[in-house]
Amino acid sequence: LVYLSPDAEEVLEVLRPGTLYVIGGIVDKTVRRGVSRGVARDLDLPCFRLPIQEHVPRESQGRGHVLNVNTVAHILMRFSEMGEWGPAIRMALEAEAPGRFTEKTSPEPQSSGGGLSAEVQGARGGGGEVPTIL
Repeated sequence: LVYLSPDAEEVLEVLRPGTLYVIGGIVDKTVRRGVSRGVARDLDLPCFRLPIQEHVPRESQGRGHVLNVNTVAHILMRFSEMGEWGPAIRMALEAEAPGRFTEKTSPEPQSSGGGLSAEVQGARGGGGEVPTIL
């Protein structure tokens, strides 16, 4: 079981098959920093954040790191399909607010190896097994 929180210090790098991912969202009209990370700590669960700031420039993030639960699930599903965070994040943000992120996001760095690494292939849930998102 892994808790996802925008306030986590650790960055989620891969999705592991058979792992349950809890999206630590608080349904509220205001943002309350640290609440979801505190829940993970209280439950003694590993806590990670999505690599948004590593792939989307701050000025292109609109409301900053505040994403609704549907967008987080969309990012995780796209990453599971694609195996790359940058395109997965951009596709989900573009779907949330069409035209807002396309031109402002930085280009994805070119890889020299071609194809997906074994780690990325495993992150995609090879063999038809996919992570569970709660």
